[in-house]
Amino acid sequence: MQMTIRLKGELDYAFGNFPCLRGFATLGDLSDYSVPDGNYQRQLEESHLEEIRKFLGNKEYTFFPEVVLGTSLEQLGFSYELQERFHAILKDQTGLPPKRLTSMLAIQIGRKLSNQTARSVTLIISSEEPCFARIDGNHRLEAVPPHQGDGLGVRTRIAPFCLIIFNTRERYERFAPYFFHTINYRSSPIPKEKNLEIILRSRKRNGEYIFGDLMLQNDSSFGAQYYYARKLDECINIEDTPYLKKVSQNRWLTFILDICEYLIQRNFIDADANVNSLCRKIQRGFIKVDESLSEINSTDRFSFKLLIPMVYYSINGLYTEFDGFVTWIRENNLISLSDADMEEIKTIFEKVHSRGPYKVFVAMPYISPKRVNDFNKLFSEALAELSKNSSNGIRYDLIPIMRFRGASQRIDQLLIKCIKECDVFVADITGNNENVIFEVGLAEGAGKPLFLIREDKDDKADKIFVHDEEYVRSGGQVAFDMDKLQYIPYSATGYYNDIKGIVKRHLPVIVEELRKQEIMADVLKGSAL
Repeated sequence: MQMTIRLKGELDYAFGNFPCLRGFATLGDLSDYSVPDGNYQRQLEESHLEEIRKFLGNKEYTFFPEVVLGTSLEQLGFSYELQERFHAILKDQTGLPPKRLTSMLAIQIGRKLSNQTARSVTLIISSEEPCFARIDGNHRLEAVPPHQGDGLGVRTRIAPFCLIIFNTRERYERFAPYFFHTINYRSSPIPKEKNLEIILRSRKRNGEYIFGDLMLQNDSSFGAQYYYARKLDECINIEDTPYLKKVSQNRWLTFILDICEYLIQRNFIDADANVNSLCRKIQRGFIKVDESLSEINSTDRFSFKLLIPMVYYSINGLYTEFDGFVTWIRENNLISLSDADMEEIKTIFEKVHSRGPYKVFVAMPYISPKRVNDFNKLFSEALAELSKNSSNGIRYDLIPIMRFRGASQRIDQLLIKCIKECDVFVADITGNNENVIFEVGLAEGAGKPLFLIREDKDDKADKIFVHDEEYVRSGGQVAFDMDKLQYIPYSATGYYNDIKGIVKRHLPVIVEELRKQEIMADVLKGSAL
């Protein structure tokens, strides 16, 4: 299908020695006349399409920045001689080009500007397909809807363009990526904090905000989070929270904008929120966060985004979660993780914080029913006290010690299943009991943390006596294939309280190390995803 392209503008030189046409045209025409260059253009993501269309539908921002296109005289049917004549006409102020240089292209000069090389022209091209390539602005043009789907009137919006005219296709292919790189990568973008300062704080001469409250709330380019961030900035003095100021450094506006967006996503802020009440509540949260930061020595390395869940827990009155989160990130050395890890870290914390109890399995020689009952009781009491007094919500649960008759009865499948499911494996290796040694080997093979105890006189006694009756021969020295494993000795005469104290002192250390391993496994898994 034949199309006639008409572009009006000023004809001049750009990038040193490349003629270009600068002017204004509708987004619909610019989209229809051009195609993206797949060699360096990124394809527009479908999820971003509607957002760009809404942006283009707002007339206020249509003219920034210009769309840059490229074409070649060779592609338009110019012979070498006509290419030379084209450039001679552009450089010669006195001469006027003929009305039509070829059947495909005509340059009509309406006027000549004195003391300048630019000229007002109309470029007319007849072609069966788009003959311009997109150098910059591809996403805007890809978002332009077809005629029948243009409910926002995007196609009729007027936008600035720059059409760079190369001699040959080869020169276009060589220089167009360079121009793309120059426009997009060698420019210095406005930092986010500086951009927010313009949006949230800049005012007109009469004192009114340039971007008014209604615009921040209703404009698709902003949103309610910008409005609430402005209100926070108006009523909260960062100087009142010096430690928070130190962590947020020169990103205060970014910080409060992220907090408002976070609260909106979690339905903490709704359309009926009272602004003054909300600001007071968040300010109280800031004060609690600041008090917590004052107790942390490494605030200079504190990850900026970790402050956001701290504020969230504080203003929601979730003080147990708040204290647990602060303790958790400090004890696990997570304070300096990158900003991008914030939501992931919060998710992992809540997962670990809501984790079920750590299951403890105890293997022991079945010296007597009384000894089994004592072990069940002392371990149950120790684990209950640890759960009650835990500062970070860790809970413990004992897998009840099962009784078996016979000193060498084979372990059944239920026992093996319990060992595989436990989190921490405790074993009393007194006497080198065959069943206990078997269970230790099974637990080590399953990768369970080992917590070994042993009577303090076991390596010196020949026999173990219970109620003055010999029950089993002592094992003497620990078996050679276990002598590298560390164990904690306990008193043979006061074993009940001694073992209970050992468990309360050492089990939390083992579990904390296990928690760190679980955390890092989740972090690595999240990073891989």
